[in-house]
Amino acid sequence: MTCTDLAPIKIFRKTNNSLAYTFELESDGSAIDITGATIYFTVKRTPDVEATDANAIIQKTATIVSGVGGTASVALTTSDTDIGAKTYYFDIRYINGGVNGILGVGEFIVESNITNKTS
Repeated sequence: MTCTDLAPIKIFRKTNNSLAYTFELESDGSAIDITGATIYFTVKRTPDVEATDANAIIQKTATIVSGVGGTASVALTTSDTDIGAKTYYFDIRYINGGVNGILGVGEFIVESNITNKTS
């Protein structure tokens, strides 16, 4: 399984966001079968090798939309995105039985809100 650089994610602070991904093989573009896998989405201030992910700002388990189609989604809540405006880093990890790999990495950019009214 090959790690792919993913497009940066840009969100506003304290907003709900839904992220959708389709995972494909770089060699031929066919879907990676993620049936039975657990897909983790993790955001950190800086990339690190800390084994427990204790430094993670956001940790979510993705919902598999279509295992054979290689699609999954991640729901971010206002609580998840209530973090400082800056550039963070994310990865998406695949674990299925003895297979443990990174599907993609990228920048996670949080921007300040202009208007904060809710009603």
